[in-house]
Amino acid sequence: MSLETTYKILSATTQSEAVGVLARGAASGVLEVQSRCYRTLVYRRDIASHEAVLARWPGDQKLIADAIDQGDGGPRLNSSTRADSPAADSQPTDLPSEGNGKEVSDRSGQTRSLDCPFLKSVMQWLEGPDCDEKTLHKTIEIVSLFQMRDALPRLISLATSHASHLVREASVEVVLSMAQIWGRQARRNYAGLRPSPDMERKRIAVTTMLLNTLVQFQSHRQEGLLDSFLVLVTWNDPCLQSTLGQDTPCRTLILRRLRNSRRQNVMELLAGYFRRRTIPDCVLSLLLQRKDATYRESLLQSISATPTAATLANLKEYGLPDCLRGGVAMLRDLGIDRDAAVAHAYSTAMQQDPETIAVLLEIVDRHRDRIANAKAESKAKGGSGKVADEVIDSVAISLSRCECPNMEFWLDAFASGIMDGNIFSELEHEDSHSDRAAKICLRLIELSQNDFPAFAKAGTRLLSELTIQKAISAFPKLSEDKKMRLGRALMQVDSSTLEVVKDGLRHAVMQRRLEAIEFTQTLGLVDLMIEPLAVIARTDHQTARLVAVRALGTSQGEASSELLKELADSHQGSLRDAAVVSMKERGMSV
Repeated sequence: MSLETTYKILSATTQSEAVGVLARGAASGVLEVQSRCYRTLVYRRDIASHEAVLARWPGDQKLIADAIDQGDGGPRLNSSTRADSPAADSQPTDLPSEGNGKEVSDRSGQTRSLDCPFLKSVMQWLEGPDCDEKTLHKTIEIVSLFQMRDALPRLISLATSHASHLVREASVEVVLSMAQIWGRQARRNYAGLRPSPDMERKRIAVTTMLLNTLVQFQSHRQEGLLDSFLVLVTWNDPCLQSTLGQDTPCRTLILRRLRNSRRQNVMELLAGYFRRRTIPDCVLSLLLQRKDATYRESLLQSISATPTAATLANLKEYGLPDCLRGGVAMLRDLGIDRDAAVAHAYSTAMQQDPETIAVLLEIVDRHRDRIANAKAESKAKGGSGKVADEVIDSVAISLSRCECPNMEFWLDAFASGIMDGNIFSELEHEDSHSDRAAKICLRLIELSQNDFPAFAKAGTRLLSELTIQKAISAFPKLSEDKKMRLGRALMQVDSSTLEVVKDGLRHAVMQRRLEAIEFTQTLGLVDLMIEPLAVIARTDHQTARLVAVRALGTSQGEASSELLKELADSHQGSLRDAAVVSMKERGMSV
């Protein structure tokens, strides 16, 4: 008779001696024999077989778990996704079952029919009123390993009422573990798959039971059950909505935990309200005022690189949450994987604030090398060089939302010495409003010349208020340093600068002509504008003629030199004297 036949007989026989034979084989120390014996014992349907298995727990835990997974007729559960498997934590999605039996869920969220007789006995021991403490600990461990959701009501009861502190704590730990996984799956709509018909009904029933324990919180003080409720519920659950809608001690307890908890799934519940069309008033203040870095990560994850319409509407209506304030300094504390979410948050909540532009430009700089390398790699492979990138798209969209700074802002930028140097020089500290404005100005000028059309277009648009038409009237009131910085910027930003200056030198109003002369002189454009300046020097009002002659003294060209010689022979004494002074300043012989 073959061994296969022997095991088939041992699995089917009702004789009590079979249990003893299999138990001795399970304790033999021979791995293959132990595995076959456990596979037979866990699928026998008598309680004595299951007691023999439980007696070997947790010493032979892996062998017993593998036996349950493999079953008596081939694999039933995937042992690589059991709660004791390293792979379990890496599989957060849910694979629902359409079975009609009880459900057992492994740590990855996979659901199977609870058709292993041993696991049914585990449920019976757990629910039995006379189960001793040692057996309870073993059954709780097995429930935890296989994430048996149907055991949750009993575990909740044990967590609040069992006489043993150790049993209560063990029960709370397992309830919280299973609640976190189940809640994560429910909040993600079970990875887009349809759960079994009663799965959500069971989850709602468990959340209701957990809520009832919160009403009696002062009697058991199990904060783990409070956390279990907060990680299992979803935003649409009636029990959560009704609780938040009433001023009760239970609501106070929940809000306090939402304010202080560092548990990721609890913070996810709070941060996730930013994606909701309706936010309870009692939650709104927590949502906006909580400031810790761990919550900030959860909030940015909720906003995401592709925010929903409701998220954008909430950011626009309620403004930037406190945890995201701090501008560039805050951004530098974050990893670059959150940059797209930060871009959307700032550009939606603070469209009119130049600080938003500074944040977006910092994001562009953080990704400069990576994007350039990706573009070069694309071209090297024969592509167009166009790079599809989540951050590029997010920043381009965000820049398009920003309001253009006005001329007053730009004039403030030209008060900073940063405008005289490179934005990436040693001037790293932004100590004043002028310094921050100057950095924005230099970076936008650079952005307007970017290889990416979306960036170049955005940079040009944001600089649209910095024009020669708006600057020329303010020019005479500025210091010499400001004049030079403004002029250099205009030559880079506004392509119409030379034509506008030339038109200004020909303007019918003398004051405008005087402003244009000063602009020409400050920027060293005299030789380029020699023709209209000659007309002014020869034919204009005396005041304008004298200003033009003084401007000629700052040039170096031959045409301006000949013009000064001509004016030095003028019959008008004041004009002749001014020409002589300008010639001396240029080192010309008189």
